[in-house]
Amino acid sequence: MARGKFAEWLEADNILLIQSLARNGLSDEKIAHNMGIADSGVKSKLNFFLPPFESGIMLPKGGIFMSFRENPAHQMNLLDDRFTSQSERTQKIILRSWAKPFAEHIFPKINEQRFAPLYSDNSSSRPNTPVNILVSLMLIQEMFQLTDDDIVEAVTCDIRFQYAIHTTSLLEQPISDRSLSRFRERNCLYFQKTGKDLIQEEIESLALVMCNVLDVNSSIFRMDSIMVEANCRKMSRMETLYTAIQKVVKNITIKEGVALPDNFTHYCETSDHNDLFYHSKATSTTDKLERLIEDTSTLLTYATTYGQLPKVIDSFGILATIFNQQTEISDGNRVWKNGKDCLPSQIQNPADTDATYREKQGDHIGYVGNMLETVDPNGKIIIVTDYQKNSYSDVQFCKDALDKLGEQEQPAKLITDGAYGSDEARKKASKLNIELITTNLVGKKTDSCKGQFVMNEDMNTITHCPMGQSPEKCSYWDHEGGTFRLTMEKEKCQDCPLRDRCGIKFQKRVATIQILKNTIHLARYKLLLLTPEYKAYARIRNGVEAIPSLLRRKYRVDCIPVHGLVRTKLRFFMKIGAINVKRMIKSLEIKAKLA
Repeated sequence: MARGKFAEWLEADNILLIQSLARNGLSDEKIAHNMGIADSGVKSKLNFFLPPFESGIMLPKGGIFMSFRENPAHQMNLLDDRFTSQSERTQKIILRSWAKPFAEHIFPKINEQRFAPLYSDNSSSRPNTPVNILVSLMLIQEMFQLTDDDIVEAVTCDIRFQYAIHTTSLLEQPISDRSLSRFRERNCLYFQKTGKDLIQEEIESLALVMCNVLDVNSSIFRMDSIMVEANCRKMSRMETLYTAIQKVVKNITIKEGVALPDNFTHYCETSDHNDLFYHSKATSTTDKLERLIEDTSTLLTYATTYGQLPKVIDSFGILATIFNQQTEISDGNRVWKNGKDCLPSQIQNPADTDATYREKQGDHIGYVGNMLETVDPNGKIIIVTDYQKNSYSDVQFCKDALDKLGEQEQPAKLITDGAYGSDEARKKASKLNIELITTNLVGKKTDSCKGQFVMNEDMNTITHCPMGQSPEKCSYWDHEGGTFRLTMEKEKCQDCPLRDRCGIKFQKRVATIQILKNTIHLARYKLLLLTPEYKAYARIRNGVEAIPSLLRRKYRVDCIPVHGLVRTKLRFFMKIGAINVKRMIKSLEIKAKLA
């Protein structure tokens, strides 16, 4: 390969392209062919772009030659420092600002070693941009809602930002316009490869640091979730397939420069979308669908010829997936599926293939975030965070959060709304010395009187009905939570004021009641919700609603400028981290004033 051509492949975007081909399973020979590398010495030449890493992760643009090195600047150097050259007035302003608590409590506590697997273990390579600086700037970026360009300018020109990350003594700040994007990509690729989210681990670790700083030792926690809208347009099923077709056609014809039959050229025209969906009223929907099915079937036959082209490979896979999700074979023909047979987990928009559909207080396409925070007079810190596709259940979020909380030394309470409650979750919480309190109930309504059935200590026999009558006979089946069948004296039950509420059925000689043990428990819990104690818990839980509101109003969580679960997840965690940092700073300010 010519030296000039080799230099072109050293460009960041081209390096990313090579690594993308490798991740998608192309052989070394095929990658070399796309690069224009001769067959001889393929391995040695590709290793220059794809060096082996201890973690086994092929890393993204611009940083593949970097080795990991910790940043020694945990302590502020006030000798030969730009801060000391400022006027006394300026120094006071800096020390009263957010920068001082950040520099003292957050920056030194960032665990750089956690991110070592993202980099090469070759000590002769160029060292990485310090991880504690990158994580700090990502947090500060969310605190002030800055773009990457904004944060680079701020840390270059504003001494408060330099003070926060201990770089006031440096002649030049150690980040560029691509430092943050490359670091994010490294974390995303590592998560995709290993399933281990280093950013989540760090944000939750810093949350515990902030709890220590504020002396938060809470025995009461509360939890809530937020539906996060994917930053993509809502599409009909037909539009989803059309968009996927259009993407493949444009990638083949425009990006790769390969000619397709004339009947596909209209997909490249700007007006084609509107012509099909809005201007062709004479064409029935059935005819439009048949045309799209036919075009898709034809395109997929080209997959063996063009499917491995670097700018086509991903779009071909998306098209095939959508085609299989939206159509089926009937009587030997490919036909459009009935909408009832389509799943919420199907692709809703080709631009974001991870986003799923869910009906919850409206139609949502995207993801769901879950937050568990402390309830303590010294401060409220979000200590457990999760982020999943929006089909993830609140009950599972609860179980996951309990696993992270672990066994508590002192009795603790976790207060949630009814969607998080289940017998399994309550049992799990009880084993961890945690009482799971749900402030309402979801699902089928249960009459509160059923909570007044009296069971023995072993809870396998009902001794009295809500009116205090003893059954003649009680049978118990220990399956699906347990079922009781009571035989009552018919005469005692005929004039009972609760006969229409307890579920009794009259037969010729006796009266019978069949009731689930879970129904009794739910009814008892319903009675508890009416007590002053549980009404107070409901007021405590209501406080957690401030987090979703804050994420939408201040942090624009529904406008995250990236697509996909992994990349939006990283941004979500940084927003949570920013909320925690600002809460810590505010609490410290209040303490200082009181002192």
